[in-house]
Amino acid sequence: MFTKNNTMNEILNTEPVGRAAGNLFPTCFMARVPVEHRDHTMAQIEKEETMEWGAPFLADAFLECANLIKETAETKKFKYIPLWGDQL
Repeated sequence: MFTKNNTMNEILNTEPVGRAAGNLFPTCFMARVPVEHRDHTMAQIEKEETMEWGAPFLADAFLECANLIKETAETKKFKYIPLWGDQL
């Protein structure tokens, strides 16, 4: 489980989190953290960075999304459901 003691790079370099993070947490929000700050802990990022509207960076929401992706992948809590064709 990721916490505020993890860096953004640690989280985004963990598969499948890095690949899927933008599906749950807007990439425009992630872009608020400059590349040079991504080695800071999420606790530091929350204090250093702000959202467009002036609120602290949404570190808790980012962690919630990352942990949901990681848990879903590790526990196989997903299923492929075909949407088209003869596979139904």
